[in-house]
Amino acid sequence: MYRYLCVPILGPLLSAGFGLYGLGNPPRDSEGRLTRHGKIAAIGIVLSLIGTFIAMKVTATAESARANHLQRSALYAAFSTKDARVRTR
Repeated sequence: MYRYLCVPILGPLLSAGFGLYGLGNPPRDSEGRLTRHGKIAAIGIVLSLIGTFIAMKVTATAESARANHLQRSALYAAFSTKDARVRTR
């Protein structure tokens, strides 16, 4: 679970880095076509954002599974006791 923690943090930083790379170098030539620097920046931004979304989904799924397991364990423990009583007013 923790091995995926750095990806959602690094993804936006990589996107910002590729964006700055695209700003620092001319992304288009005089004819309006993308240069090599522009292609690298665009592909880098898209790939880092896709990686970030995938990592966020994996992390959310793992956390959801953990929460479901804890909830089932708590319910099982509560209903398996012999003197479980419900208080009413």
